[in-house]
Amino acid sequence: MPEIDFISFNEGYVAFANIRSFAAKLVMLRLIGIYSLFSFPLIAGAQSWQEDYDAMTKQFDSQQYQEVVTKAELLLEHSAEKDTNYANVLSYLAYAKFYLKDYPAACSAQEKEWKLRESIQGEDNEQYESALYSLAVFYTYIPDYSKAIPLLEKALDKFKVRYGEQSGMYVSALSSLASVYQVTGSAYLAEQRYDELYQLCKQVFDPADQYFQQVSNTVSAFYTSTGAYEKAEPFFLDAVVAMEQTYGKLNDNYLASFNSLGEFYLYAGWYKKAEAVYTEFVELCGKHYGKKSADYATALNNLAVAFEKEEKNAEAEKYYLQALELKGQVYTKESNYYALTLSNLAVLYDKTGRYDDAEKLLNQAVGIYKKVYGEEHENYAVALNSLASIYSNNGRYDQAIEILNKALEIQRKYYGENNAAYLNTLSSLAFLYSDKGQYDKAEELMADVVNQQKKVLGENHPDYASSLYNLANIKTALGKYREAEEWYEAALKIHLQ
Repeated sequence: MPEIDFISFNEGYVAFANIRSFAAKLVMLRLIGIYSLFSFPLIAGAQSWQEDYDAMTKQFDSQQYQEVVTKAELLLEHSAEKDTNYANVLSYLAYAKFYLKDYPAACSAQEKEWKLRESIQGEDNEQYESALYSLAVFYTYIPDYSKAIPLLEKALDKFKVRYGEQSGMYVSALSSLASVYQVTGSAYLAEQRYDELYQLCKQVFDPADQYFQQVSNTVSAFYTSTGAYEKAEPFFLDAVVAMEQTYGKLNDNYLASFNSLGEFYLYAGWYKKAEAVYTEFVELCGKHYGKKSADYATALNNLAVAFEKEEKNAEAEKYYLQALELKGQVYTKESNYYALTLSNLAVLYDKTGRYDDAEKLLNQAVGIYKKVYGEEHENYAVALNSLASIYSNNGRYDQAIEILNKALEIQRKYYGENNAAYLNTLSSLAFLYSDKGQYDKAEELMADVVNQQKKVLGENHPDYASSLYNLANIKTALGKYREAEEWYEAALKIHLQ
């Protein structure tokens, strides 16, 4: 499968990591603001305790988190009673553990603070609410979503009352809750919260604001990941309009946003729209960066991908060759960027029956990836996948199976099994077993591809339709004609839409 040169929109899990990090920092800033105003009673020994506490806060500000842990544990040991002072120290201890990535210990300390504040301050208290939210966010890092979700829901209700719906705390909690619903497969609840989040941010932020763009990317990535492409498209279009209004078309920010729109169309299988975007993208990159630049080479490569998806093979070859020649000049012929287009061109030659040319190019690309990344990198896996296709077309099935299993191992490590790249490789492996006449094994693998693609790409995607068709072919070979008919009809229905 051909690749485009860079990915501009995040998938849900990446966006979720960004939101969690933002949430943790936002709550910590609020806690520091609260606790820095706290004054301790000067009783016997209190001055020494206050000095140690002040030293701990300075260590935290300078990111000396291990020293914070040592000082906090000492302060807790010498606290006369479990009061708000004690709770403050627990909070610093929890966040120090968090930034040291000891998430179970962070949760343990944070849970103690939360329960202590509930008992001595009650639930209608700002410090209690912040402790509640911190604990919820920490649970997502273990992860323990069964504990995180009810706490996030409770924090959201509390923040709505205390700060209002347009506050940073409410927006942060809403983002976190939507992301957790998404990760746990509660698509309906996630969509509700994401919609609320987006509408709120439209009221509060300018479209060019960085946080608004992050939220837009997160929501669009959610719709894309669930196959709701009609709902995702307006986010990409709005981003392009916002960038044009703010910067004009001949600007890095606009061009990155415009490229993301083209990439989305490729992912959604809307290839004619992708061609239109990348045709203009090439023209704009030529004007903005110049026709001897690396960015112009990227644009040529991406347009070639769009043409290849539409099976306009002559046009695809033309632009791949142009991109390859330019990349050889602006990079080197040992560059991973050069290898990417080299691999794409090889795939095109393989599809059009030029197997010797394809094998020669792919062996060159595999060698470059091995040298640049090593044998455990995702791009190396992509090149292996393509090389296996060529071996298969030449009847070298055992070699192809060996290579594909290696590629699957790498992609499983990088992406997990619910990923389009991994599923493409799994589909290729199913084809190999089918070509060898091992239809039972092929059926098992292709059925897995179909089930996972339905979740990853949605039920209206052309790749999902192709997999249904492939599964029907395998079932036909096994003599399962009624089942095959069902899958043929389902595939045809998607293609006719």
